[in-house]
Amino acid sequence: MTTRMKGNKNTKSADNDVMQLLPQHDQEINHQNEDEEWSSQEELDNPPVKKRKKRNARPIIVQTTSDVYFQYQNMPAKSSNAEFPYAPLTAKETRETLDRAPKKRYVPREAHRRRYLQWKAELFLLDRSLMFTGAGSKLAAINDFATELSGECTTMTIDAFNPSITLREILTEIQKLDDKFDNSDSLEDMTKSVIDRYNNDKTERLVIVIHNIDSITLRAKKTLDSLKHVLGSSKISVIASIDHLAAPILFPAQDSAVGLNWVWHDLTTLEPYYVEMSHKATSVLQGAVNTTNGIVPTVSGAKHVLASVPDRARRLFIAIAKQQIEAQTNSQQSDGTPQYASPRHVLVQMAKQDFIATSEDAFDAGLAEFRDHGLLSSSSIAPKGTEGSGPEQYIWIPLDLRSLRKTVEGT
Repeated sequence: MTTRMKGNKNTKSADNDVMQLLPQHDQEINHQNEDEEWSSQEELDNPPVKKRKKRNARPIIVQTTSDVYFQYQNMPAKSSNAEFPYAPLTAKETRETLDRAPKKRYVPREAHRRRYLQWKAELFLLDRSLMFTGAGSKLAAINDFATELSGECTTMTIDAFNPSITLREILTEIQKLDDKFDNSDSLEDMTKSVIDRYNNDKTERLVIVIHNIDSITLRAKKTLDSLKHVLGSSKISVIASIDHLAAPILFPAQDSAVGLNWVWHDLTTLEPYYVEMSHKATSVLQGAVNTTNGIVPTVSGAKHVLASVPDRARRLFIAIAKQQIEAQTNSQQSDGTPQYASPRHVLVQMAKQDFIATSEDAFDAGLAEFRDHGLLSSSSIAPKGTEGSGPEQYIWIPLDLRSLRKTVEGT
């Protein structure tokens, strides 16, 4: 018994010693926990009101894509009253500026001549057709290769970039190589006769060079299909060039339906398209002068205007053009008012005699549309070598002779 009581006493003293060793802040923690428990009980009795977050109100009317489009269309266009500080250049100034422009570096022609042997092997041994693409004019480079082939076989060059070229003209040129052909047949008969002729094993091989086979005049489906069947003949070898980005769609590498297997080559030359673009801007390249409001007229633009104006205005323009063609044939190009410009009173009298315009007001109204499009120029200064009897207005069409003939052709 004594031993057990002694043990209990020792246990209590040990507990007191342990409590003294504990830090004082532990007791504070216990009090805090008790306070937290009481506060949490109060919150349960009186829960706080939670504030809801405000959401952005959704608009009742929402603009659709079409609403935005029409709203944009109704917005006023922003324009400026500032004028261009420089006057437009004349044709002479344009030519002089181009002559002074720094010359660009071109790809050496010798780099292409090194591949002549490969091209010949693909053309004759593998019986493939060559298609050349790349930046720059490929006219001179391909013509050099055609000259190299002219000593071995018959070659024919077609400038497809010329807007006046047609399938009938191509077939006619092929028929001229054989006197037995008759070019008075229909287009279908001409195509069939050429195909039959050059599918004969006894016929000599013909190499056809077509510059810009992707031109607009040959891009029509019916024309292109007929041309492909002709070029697919067994005795015809083809060398062609393209510049249009979508041309590979028109000329796939394997066109077995017509017997054409193209081999594509990069013929980058970086040379300017002087010859190819001469038919699109003949006014600038061949010396048109004194354009109206800086507008450079073209053949295609003149034909579009002629197709949209009234009949009397169209007849008046054609009459002036024909009179200018007669005067322009024997005249020389000069600065200022050209020698082939006609006095206004002469043109008014001609219009009255042909019953095109009965008065001067009708004459001016007929020419107003052509003036707006830059197809008519006028000056109060008489041409060199012409003595005027008084104040006179001289009128002319700012197109060169070749472009003017193409404009009135077929009208």
